[in-house]
Amino acid sequence: MRGPEWGEEFQRLVLACFLQGTYPTAPQPQLFGSAARGAAPTPRQRLAAALAEYWGKYGSAPSPEVFREVARRVGEGLGEAERAVVSAEADRVLSQPALEDPTFVVDQIREWSEYVSAAQGVLQAADLLDAGPTSLAAVRELLAKATEPAAPGDGRARSVAYQEGAEERLAAWRRGEEYGERIPTGFAELDSVLKGGPTRREVFYFLAPPKGAKTSALLRLALHAARRRFGVYVATYEMQAMRVALRVDRMLSRQSKEELREDLTRLEKALEGLKLSGAGEIVIDERPPQQPNCVQQAALRIDQLRREGRRIDLVVLDYLNIMGSSRDEREKRHELSRISREVSALAKSRDVLVWSAALVKRAAVNKRVIRKDDIAEAYEVIAVMDGGVAICGTKEMIANGFRRFYVVAAREEQDEVRAGDYVVDFARMTIDPAEEGTVDALVERETTDTRRAQENSRRNEGT
Repeated sequence: MRGPEWGEEFQRLVLACFLQGTYPTAPQPQLFGSAARGAAPTPRQRLAAALAEYWGKYGSAPSPEVFREVARRVGEGLGEAERAVVSAEADRVLSQPALEDPTFVVDQIREWSEYVSAAQGVLQAADLLDAGPTSLAAVRELLAKATEPAAPGDGRARSVAYQEGAEERLAAWRRGEEYGERIPTGFAELDSVLKGGPTRREVFYFLAPPKGAKTSALLRLALHAARRRFGVYVATYEMQAMRVALRVDRMLSRQSKEELREDLTRLEKALEGLKLSGAGEIVIDERPPQQPNCVQQAALRIDQLRREGRRIDLVVLDYLNIMGSSRDEREKRHELSRISREVSALAKSRDVLVWSAALVKRAAVNKRVIRKDDIAEAYEVIAVMDGGVAICGTKEMIANGFRRFYVVAAREEQDEVRAGDYVVDFARMTIDPAEEGTVDALVERETTDTRRAQENSRRNEGT
């Protein structure tokens, strides 16, 4: 089976894209030329095979230092001249500058992948016919699957024929879905403010200080979406994927780590119930923080999962401030602005709802109401996001385990719309509605105490 072939320089670009994190899976050795039968693999084929093996074992690309060691091991068993060629090839790959626009390279790799899929389908159909009598329907099914177009989210522009689409829009208005299919958050008051929840092709952020329950809120809505049979992709840039999965275990079972260590019965029943309900799948990837091209990696990973037949409706990126952009920016605020624009493009090009989180400024810590201008470093995050939900907590509220949600930006909604009071249990990873009036009483008491302290301070100054 012969596939597309490219020149030496382009092959090096492909390898460089993988090492730089632009393409989320190791390119196959066949991409780097089809040597005659019995001929020795080329240096780039050897390197690609070694990188594919590394990816299969560790799930990521090696660092430049590790790649040099991989190349050294590739050269073991070869003659001195061949070792020198492999080493030189590795140096050339590492010397490739970071691509500001890797889209063409990625498209070429995708084209090759589609070719392989189609070719394999044809070969499978031929094998099916050789095996004996079979139905035309079975052959057609194989060929149709092999040649079906790319999954939604291929990056192509979408358009609307206004007059022709009038009936469809009228039907959507009648259903209350003028913005498209909504994906509820599972937070009842928040969904009420958002008219049922955000929709595909939108980007929403939780806004909070460090340790402000951002990850808990993101995982809670991810689990809720899965229960509603939506497919979920989670990219974590802060912790290991297994640790995130263990947190979801605690959330699902409503048990702490200590309780789970003593008895797994509740978790086992909850997992079985999730399976029997036909819940959507949650795929969790861990990614190094500050690695370049974080959003591009996520986009390509979504494409890969869809090619595997997995449904992806909701994307969770945890979180904005520790992600890396496609371009090295001198100032953090410029980098965050670029990342936020890339996240917005991801939602639209892959037809998904994206939820992420962003830190607020130090001055906003313990504020009763966090506003959109409290977002740290990047005002442009505000400009491109479709909605922001502030997780607020005064000292008194936090001490008692409470948080208050405010919608600070969302479509036509006015800023700072209260969206519920919640009890946060970090041990069990739960966020539950607070008893009505409880947080109001705390806030009132805290306000009174602050006012008395200020009055006493003024009196003391007067004496």
